[in-house]
Amino acid sequence: MSLVVETKRVSAKMELGPAPPPRHKAPLALPEFDDSDSDDDSHALEDIPPVIETSSNNQSDFKWDGISDIQMLKHQNAELVAAIKSQKQQINELQLLLEAMEPVPGLDVDSFKDILQGSEIVDHDIRNVKIVHQAKKLRQATLAYNKEKSRVAAASAKMAELERAVEAAQTLQGKAERALQRLQQLPRPEAAKKVPSPEKEIAASKKLEELKLKCEAQAVELKRTQRALQREVGDDIALSEILDASDSGKRGRAQQIVMLKAKIKKLERANPSPLDAPRDVDRKAEDDLAATKLERQKQIDKLLDDSNALRESHEKLQKKYDSTKARLHVFEKDASKSKVKISVLLEKSKNDDLLIDRLQSELEAKKPGPSSRARTADSKPLDANELEALKLLCKDQKRQVEIHPTCYELMQ
Repeated sequence: MSLVVETKRVSAKMELGPAPPPRHKAPLALPEFDDSDSDDDSHALEDIPPVIETSSNNQSDFKWDGISDIQMLKHQNAELVAAIKSQKQQINELQLLLEAMEPVPGLDVDSFKDILQGSEIVDHDIRNVKIVHQAKKLRQATLAYNKEKSRVAAASAKMAELERAVEAAQTLQGKAERALQRLQQLPRPEAAKKVPSPEKEIAASKKLEELKLKCEAQAVELKRTQRALQREVGDDIALSEILDASDSGKRGRAQQIVMLKAKIKKLERANPSPLDAPRDVDRKAEDDLAATKLERQKQIDKLLDDSNALRESHEKLQKKYDSTKARLHVFEKDASKSKVKISVLLEKSKNDDLLIDRLQSELEAKKPGPSSRARTADSKPLDANELEALKLLCKDQKRQVEIHPTCYELMQ
């Protein structure tokens, strides 16, 4: 389902009455107008300089017959000023009309003109009246906000500059006082004490007086700036709270305006009216943006949870890897020790093999043959102790022979 929004722009025809041309070519002083809705036109009319200036030196050359011409020129100048003022008012009304009709398609231009001018006493549509009044209030609030913002910025900049100047003057004064104290504390010879130099003392005193005057002027200027800033923010607000806004949490006018605008939007959403119908598309877009933002926040939270889980698993695997690496290192040390022991055992087995071979040869040599036994009838039999020792030796040799294959397998 597609939503088609038709936007119509209403062009207002501005009819300004032409000003009559002046009869005499005389310099006319016209006031300068701004685009604000303030009531400064009366001050502008009061500040109009005279059309013709007379000097005291040319009183003798003054012609009294030209007084009527001067009065006529003044009257013509006043008429021109009034015409410009009325045209300026018409321009402001038409600007308000354009601002009121731009976001609302299909409105009647003449009805808005009647509401702005108030020429006819008729029952206007309450919605049109409310739109016009809201446009006026919005324009006035915007202009007032811009003026206050520029004034506060200028006052803050000027105050900061004056504070820096005061600090610099105080620093210079402190340096001068310290230098004067050091000069006074320096030991002087007797000749210098007897013959002081008045020129240096006079120059130092002059410099000190100049610094004092400069410091006093800066202090006076700082007080004036503080008074101006106090008038801008109001007497019920302490100036120290504004200067220390970061510490005290005091809100300025800009923040208060933003908060009030947010509160107005909240109240408009809580109490919808028929005038809010053109803003349905904006509200829908805002809701879509809020839903998208919420979904994105959920995705970010999910990604953060996954990242934390992966980080924890990585830490566990890292710990397991470190423990396995340490265990492998211990096993390598044990294996190296076992290799050394096996090499020693093999060396010992070689020696044992040599000893076994030697003992076997000796045993074969000691065994008598059958002929010799038959011939020697009186030969003595073997002792029981010797026979037991030989049996033990044979058992030990058999055990070592059985151990040798196992040692070879471990070496391989």
